[in-house]
Amino acid sequence: MPNPEGANQWGPKDYPPDDILKKSLEKYVAYGLTREQKLARLKKDHNLEISIRKLTNLQKRLSVATVRKPGLEKEVLEEHVTEQVLKDASKRQGPGTIKSRLKDKKILVPRRVVREIMKALVPEGFDIRYPGNKHSKPHRTPLTSLGPFNEISADGHEKLDSKTLQMGTISLPIYVYRDKFSGYILKLVVLPDARKAVALGHVFLDLMSEIGGIPIQMTTDLGSEVGWQYAFQDTSRRLFAPQVDPDVFPTFVTIKSVHNTVSESLWRFLSDISGKNLREVVLYGKEFHIFNPQSDMHCDLFYWVFVPLIQTELDEFRTMWNQHKVRPQKEKEMPSGHTPADAFEYPEEYNGVDCLIKVPEDTQEEEEWLSWYGTDFAELAEAAYEEIGSPELTLETAWTVFEEMAPHLV
Repeated sequence: MPNPEGANQWGPKDYPPDDILKKSLEKYVAYGLTREQKLARLKKDHNLEISIRKLTNLQKRLSVATVRKPGLEKEVLEEHVTEQVLKDASKRQGPGTIKSRLKDKKILVPRRVVREIMKALVPEGFDIRYPGNKHSKPHRTPLTSLGPFNEISADGHEKLDSKTLQMGTISLPIYVYRDKFSGYILKLVVLPDARKAVALGHVFLDLMSEIGGIPIQMTTDLGSEVGWQYAFQDTSRRLFAPQVDPDVFPTFVTIKSVHNTVSESLWRFLSDISGKNLREVVLYGKEFHIFNPQSDMHCDLFYWVFVPLIQTELDEFRTMWNQHKVRPQKEKEMPSGHTPADAFEYPEEYNGVDCLIKVPEDTQEEEEWLSWYGTDFAELAEAAYEEIGSPELTLETAWTVFEEMAPHLV
């Protein structure tokens, strides 16, 4: 039958501007959503109901790359995969991780292709990653949570501290805040000292500013260093959510490290994906006698060169983690088989509710406090860097730049 008005069962449409629509579609691809999930998010985000065929046409018109249509020649994709694989000196990254890290750069490659290239380049990596014998583990009980910000877990990682590195006073502790419901990493930061209460207090204030509030409950390891965090969380909860009974929903809980599974479970992945490579890069300067731990200038220069690079690596890991697909677990009472960022942003799709307790902006003011070296040294380092021509600074070139800058700072 003729249809002169062009109307169909989907009704009239009010499309958002192309730039906004493209941004949403690219986000759904980054989250690894199915076509059906993309349609559901379009309806929620833009009140737009369309068919799968129309979705496909939109992605094509707006040049939104997908795994099926990545928009790059096969040879170019294989070059990107090869480059990413060869960056992993410890060979701890599996095909899924390599695929996720490329996806974060908007390079979409089927897992099958990644696996084939890895088998050809580094076949020994599959043996290295084989689980092998299992050590005895603490008894675990299923985790439960009402939704994002019901509970945030925090923990420190000291695999790059002074005891491990044995490079004098050089220490690179890492601290994480992770949402229990979604598995989403809220903050992952390298800081001068993860064992001082004042340092972690400032990190917590930064977190409050970034998320616009506090969770119902904070969970950390036992230790005196959490004192300021406890004070900020407990006071804010009592002031801005007095209706929440602390006897039913505690404001702050401290537990043994082995039971802080929400945060602790993350460290193995970080170590396998980024940590071992970072440690090898850092220790290179020690092993080849480039770095002198007795020199204050060398220590300041080390931090000037390496801290931004390590933070960038942590930021990339955070993005990769938040957009990777979690394996399905039938026995799990919270989301599984999901993407952390999707469950965090759309909790109602996973039978959850947003539990964020909003806090006034004047209560969450950020304060500059992270100090690895003095402002005078920062100015001298910038000048030395310019004197050597401001070369590209990456983890691969870091020690070369260090060696070139050092004579200009004596």
